Parts: sequence; structure tokens; C-alpha cells
Amino acid sequence: MSSLENLLVDEEIQVLSKTETNPKKPGWKAMPYILGNETVERLANFGIQTNFMVYLLRQYNMDQVLAANILNTWAAISNVLPIIGGFVSDAYLGKFLTIAIASFASFTV
Repeated sequence: MSSLENLLVDEEIQVLSKTETNPKKPGWKAMPYILGNETVERLANFGIQTNFMVYLLRQYNMDQVLAANILNTWAAISNVLPIIGGFVSDAYLGKFLTIAIASFASFTV
């Protein structure tokens, strides 16, 4: 190795040794809030699906097949929207702002 290569390797080792990890990273601190939000959302979704079927059958006098198709479409849309929300969150808004907006939207609906 030439002296220039040795110098570059030494500088690289010094730079790597000076990098420190940030001890103030949030880590798993936000996880209980995310799990709590998802748990409440799932419970609400199951309750809405049950009541939605009864509502479609009694108020709109639909056949069970048509009501089941509407309910399955509702379930499909509600399961695909988190994927779109994840993309928007990662690309544009950030996870906490997205969770706040989605939680507010689910409270108002």
C-alpha cells in the first residue's frame, strides 16, 4: 500500500470511530399507541360490519347476497386503504401526522 492509501484508510477509520449512535431515538416508545389505535380500529370495524349487514337487510330490504357483496366490498376497501396510507405516510406526511389525521377521520365518521 502506498502512503496515500494508508492515509485514506486511517482517515476513514477515524471518521467511522467518531460516528456515534443517537441515544434519543424513539425506538419502540410509540408502538403501544400504534397497537392501541389498530386494536380500537379493528373492534370498531367488526362492530360496523355486523350492524351494516343487519341495516342493509332491514332498512334497504336487500337480498342477503347483495348485502354480503356490499359488505365484502367495504371490507376490501378498508383493508386496502392502509397500504395507500402507508405510502402517503412514508412519502409525504410522516407516520405521526398520518396517524393523527386517520384517527381524527375515524372519530368523525
